Amino acid sequence: TPSTSVLPFSAFLSSFFTSFVTTLNTERGSITAIFPDPQLTLSTFITSTLSSFQPTFAQRLSSLATHYGSSALTEIIASFKATESFAVAADKILERTGQANPLSPGLEGGFNTDMASTQRLHRRRSSRMSISRRMSIGGNAAFSKALSGSGLDWDNELFEPFLEFQVEYGALEMRFLGASLLASSSAETPADAARALREKSVDAFSL
Repeated sequence: TPSTSVLPFSAFLSSFFTSFVTTLNTERGSITAIFPDPQLTLSTFITSTLSSFQPTFAQRLSSLATHYGSSALTEIIASFKATESFAVAADKILERTGQANPLSPGLEGGFNTDMASTQRLHRRRSSRMSISRRMSIGGNAAFSKALSGSGLDWDNELFEPFLEFQVEYGALEMRFLGASLLASSSAETPADAARALREKSVDAFSL
């Protein structure tokens, strides 16, 4: 109905991520008690959850851009910031998980040795990928450093869907600015030409 308020996607996403963080904190205890490599197990749980979305996260963002048209930029940015906040919170949980129950030292042969070797190889490979990916996606060294603790690939599922919008950011910003200027110019214009020019200039610089 017209009176029904529609929750913006960014607000829904923020609410979902808050619930997901609660779930991760709950599952962390059980995973630490059961699995020999709880950090890797928890990161896999995050990745599998994110990759199981239907429609996918990328499709959601594409639909968002189509729905909002020229004004989509602010909602995309709000969604990205919500995703950043979740990534930092999840990474802290992963760090605590790794510190709580590292692979048992002194055990030779069998499963533990294989897991340790696999984990070291995985960390070297994924750390290079994740850090370079975050430097290009996150856009600042502080955020890149914030996610360097776990050294796992789980955050790629979060940020790859935004990559297309970041590549096209200049065009998105130009369309958003054009639509905003058009909306501003549709307002009633003062009869005084000098005053009108001054007000329109203020609007343009503010936008």
